[in-house]
Amino acid sequence: MERGTFPHIEPAFEDFVVARLYTKGHTNSETFVALQMRLLGEASMPRYVVLDPETETVLKDWAYKFEFTRDPKTFSKLLKAGLRAYKRRNGN
Repeated sequence: MERGTFPHIEPAFEDFVVARLYTKGHTNSETFVALQMRLLGEASMPRYVVLDPETETVLKDWAYKFEFTRDPKTFSKLLKAGLRAYKRRNGN
């Protein structure tokens, strides 16, 4: 997904800090699963989240869909919706 989609939507990431929390096979896996459970109420992979950095409020979240690989614009639209939610919430 990331190799097939992210290169096509690089400009959409300009307003974001991209973080990857691996929930399998990493030394911090248990911590990352606990964080995902706290924020989303479930631990599924892969999961994408737009998070308000000041309040840790989830503004937009979605699970991976195969269509993102075929149509990166769909993924980009979700990012932009998260950014709009952040700007509305913070008066920008």
